[in-house]
Amino acid sequence: MVSSHVRKTRSPFFWMNKLAVVSVFAILVSCSPKPSAGNSAPDVVVLDFLKWYKENIGRLTDSLVLNPGGRDIDSTKFYAVNFSATEKYLNTLLSTGKISEKYIDQWRKYFLDADKNFKANPSNEGPPDNFDYDFILCGQDDPGLNELDKTKFEILETDKDKSIVLVTFPTSMKYKYYLGKYDGKWAIDDIEAVEN
Repeated sequence: MVSSHVRKTRSPFFWMNKLAVVSVFAILVSCSPKPSAGNSAPDVVVLDFLKWYKENIGRLTDSLVLNPGGRDIDSTKFYAVNFSATEKYLNTLLSTGKISEKYIDQWRKYFLDADKNFKANPSNEGPPDNFDYDFILCGQDDPGLNELDKTKFEILETDKDKSIVLVTFPTSMKYKYYLGKYDGKWAIDDIEAVEN
């Protein structure tokens, strides 16, 4: 009995076209940058950090100062740096992978100096010196963390292991982020508010 199904044969051009399409697709996929923290551009690192900070800002700086006052102030106790809280704060920043050890070391020194100031000038009135502003935002005002999608990130300088990113918020507040490259990954070394 003869089969009613006749097998079609394909021309060699059909197979060559199919092979060419598959080859081009394979090349494109293999050449695409792979997502990883190591190949993020400096401006992307800053944006990612600010997104993280926006989500975590409320829980970071609790209790950095001992005896902060308030309604139940004990007038016999003076301000002092709460070093266990400052270490927790710094370790939390470091755990983001966006902050460098250099940045952390600068703030450790800052907290030591602030504590020396508290001891040299005992006080328990008013805002504690050196703790009356947001350390990441370099001030008391929110520059517009809720508008990161409208914020401009501009790489001012970059070389193989250092970069400067200018961040301009819709409020016109500007910051310079200084980054270093460590083990192939960009991390923030310092943050500076820029005067308009």
